[in-house]
Amino acid sequence: MPLQSVAFAALRAVLVGSAVLLPLATHAMLPPTVARALRTAGIAPHQVAVQVVAVDGQGEPLASHRAHVPMNPASTMKLVTTYAALSQMGADYRWRTRWLATGPIREGVLSGHLVLRGGGDPKLVIEDLAEQAALLRAAGLQRIDGDLLLDDSLWRMPRDNDAFDGDLSQPYNVRPNAAMMNFKAVRVVVAADGTTRTEPPLAEVPIENDVAPVAGPCRPGIAQLSVRDSGDDRTAGIRIGGRVAPACGDHGVTAAVLTHRQFVQALFRDAWLRAGGQWSGAARWLDPAAEEARQARPVLEWLSPRDLSDVVRDVNKFSNNLMARALLLQLAVHGGDVPATPRRGEERVQRWLEAMALPMPELVIDNGAGLSRQARISAASLSALLRHAAGGIHAQRLRESMPVVGVDGTMARRLVGEPIAGSAWIKTGSLADVRSVAGYVDAQSGRRWAVVMFVNGPRADAAGPAIDEMLRWVWSGG
Repeated sequence: MPLQSVAFAALRAVLVGSAVLLPLATHAMLPPTVARALRTAGIAPHQVAVQVVAVDGQGEPLASHRAHVPMNPASTMKLVTTYAALSQMGADYRWRTRWLATGPIREGVLSGHLVLRGGGDPKLVIEDLAEQAALLRAAGLQRIDGDLLLDDSLWRMPRDNDAFDGDLSQPYNVRPNAAMMNFKAVRVVVAADGTTRTEPPLAEVPIENDVAPVAGPCRPGIAQLSVRDSGDDRTAGIRIGGRVAPACGDHGVTAAVLTHRQFVQALFRDAWLRAGGQWSGAARWLDPAAEEARQARPVLEWLSPRDLSDVVRDVNKFSNNLMARALLLQLAVHGGDVPATPRRGEERVQRWLEAMALPMPELVIDNGAGLSRQARISAASLSALLRHAAGGIHAQRLRESMPVVGVDGTMARRLVGEPIAGSAWIKTGSLADVRSVAGYVDAQSGRRWAVVMFVNGPRADAAGPAIDEMLRWVWSGG
């Protein structure tokens, strides 16, 4: 009987929710120690999928349980997006941001508008903007008499906000924008003297301070801060609330604030004034079909100092959702689908998988980040992708982009000091009712294994010990 048939036959013999699980063979279903950890956590076998295969392709799976069942992978979906990006765009791919003018520049004065043409850079941060402002000044521009026109036409994304969990202040809920800056997020700080500021600064954005000071000595957990917008579409403003202990010094919280237009306006104004420039206009969206767009002439083209391999590392090591979503859109751009949409990015990935002989009929990429209730992939498909990557030119880049167990990223505090620490590269995933891991384990035998484990169910948040046990089991017996 084929391995998968054996696994499902054994599964039918298990009484779901029972305190007793039948003995499990190494090559069918779950390792016994993992099964026990799952029972302790109250997680039923039908809520779990596992596939462990050698990257050299030799032999049967070390463990296989419901491996072909589509599951929600949470952030392990980022491995599909980042491997597809490396394969199609190349590790040396860099983003370009262009600045244009709609009128002449004479004696340092632009008689017209300055245009920011976004190139989809997923990590254009404040230091980059400061450099671009300095380069614009060096090119002879001192005063802008018009507005800042934002051209985000490279991607087609709705401008309304539909936060994944309803909390618009969370940076992971920021919607991608081709003209995005600094992740549309800042750190809002309450100083010990009660004053407030943002890091980086946002020009002309007032902060309403509703924070209550707590008397007494500093102690862990005393600070509880929340940030919300206090303005509207026309007037920018931030409100910070909660409580702090002045004895602890400065307190801060990182939050997504304002609309994209308001955020870029405030960030650019501060950077431009600091560079010695003058500007009293406002930021507004540019219609690519308008006369202003046709009048625009190049002033500066800025090449990102980071290449795709740097971005992939940030996406996987720290599970950056916004950057992953931007990569899926840029895949469509790279393939000539402009304006790009998430759907076109998904189609690009599907065609690439077919060309690589990696069919995944169950795959639902959705936004490419795994921050989704619709995303689906099977453990067998994701392990096949990992094995394929391990034999390609991007093997080391992809593997080293993942958190190292017990060392860094989202695995920095797991399995610390254990024999496996430093010998496994594991991407994690976490949503309500979802926990997952996928990556590589170098077993003590010297073999490298591709490991995938998904847990979908109401007790998924208790799956950590079972997942860690799976990684230990592969390291010791693989």
